[in-house]
Amino acid sequence: MNATVVKHPKCLTDISVTFPAEEVTKETASITNAYSTKAQIPGFRPGKAPKRVIEKRYGKEIEGELEHNFLNKVLQHTVKEEGINFLNIKDQNCTHEENGDLAVKVSVIVAPDFELPEYKNVAITAPKMEVTDEVLENEILNIRRQQAQYPTKEEGGVEQDDIAVISYTSTFDGKPSAESFEESLAPYDAQEDYWIKAGGDHFLPGFSENLISMVVGSEKVIAHTFADDFALEALRGKTLDYTVTVKEIKAEELESEEELAKKMLGEEGTVEAFREQVKSYVEGQQAKSLQDIKSSAILEKIGEGLEFEVPEDYLASEKQSQANGLIQQAMSYGMGEEEVAKMQENILETATANAEKSLKNHFLLQKIAEEEKMEVTSEEIMQKVAMQAYQSGQDPQKAIKELQKSGNDYQVRQSILMDKVVAFLVEEADITEETEQK
Repeated sequence: MNATVVKHPKCLTDISVTFPAEEVTKETASITNAYSTKAQIPGFRPGKAPKRVIEKRYGKEIEGELEHNFLNKVLQHTVKEEGINFLNIKDQNCTHEENGDLAVKVSVIVAPDFELPEYKNVAITAPKMEVTDEVLENEILNIRRQQAQYPTKEEGGVEQDDIAVISYTSTFDGKPSAESFEESLAPYDAQEDYWIKAGGDHFLPGFSENLISMVVGSEKVIAHTFADDFALEALRGKTLDYTVTVKEIKAEELESEEELAKKMLGEEGTVEAFREQVKSYVEGQQAKSLQDIKSSAILEKIGEGLEFEVPEDYLASEKQSQANGLIQQAMSYGMGEEEVAKMQENILETATANAEKSLKNHFLLQKIAEEEKMEVTSEEIMQKVAMQAYQSGQDPQKAIKELQKSGNDYQVRQSILMDKVVAFLVEEADITEETEQK
């Protein structure tokens, strides 16, 4: 087969082949004969309908199958003879010439072509993690707070760790904040029935300390100056005056470890068993976190100075996926659609950078997998599908059967393969663990 291969930027390649009329005629006859043997045409016994009748009845289907067959020949040639590792078909075209030749042109998206850098024995440093008494106590305290009750205090003022239910408005230079800035400041301009923990900084650093000793119904003006690196650029370095009213005070009542042990482990549960379970959980979280830190550092080191183009279509898709994730994250923090829309430029900039990095890491890992001849077995795919189904509360066997029926296991296979490569890189790396300085 005499193919013309033209490579373009952005991982695109065109392959053109012209098949001679004799070959086209032979293939057409073969397809037509196949239709003749199975065609159900009134007035003719199966296999006895004239060729012209078959061609008239199934002309479009025959032509479509003909073009499909020759397209497959071009793609097979592309992989076997030209050695082109294509990822997907971007465009295809078949032209029937007047002399009977068939010109086939296919545009394919190819994997980036780059020289694989040294990826073994990569020297990195990583924090040394261990479940210290302090780490364990903090995790247990977090669990107790997650299970806490908040009864209303009938007497007294706001104390440390109490929950104050407040309403507030704000002004800037004597005018309502909402009228002083073009962009939305929500939720930093005004709020009704806002829960805030006295002594905590989850709203604004130092703000909640001003609530201590206030009683229900009392009002106070709190001046707050925003940091120069605050998330909302409009507020950086600005001072807003907040008029705060305490509407309710709630005490934080934590369950004891004994109560949590019985709730989580049953009536026979002990504090010792509860603490061991928490410790085991923290160890697992630390191991996962440490693996992520190590793999990120290794990929950063391997990819230093490595530049290559990624497929434009893939980049656009990944950028959209990254942007959607950032938008969902912003909205989970309480931002409305209007606020998110005003952040669109920053979101797209961040999404683009993340998408490029993500794709480059993907192709780097893919090439290492090929170099190391790593494979994913059917058993590994079934195990992962079963585990995912179990964790999401679905029937594992049903999930496996659905996957087998669809035959669409690419995403699962890729996920397992990438995990294998990452584990391999971490195993091969020269890692120095350092105790974090406090």
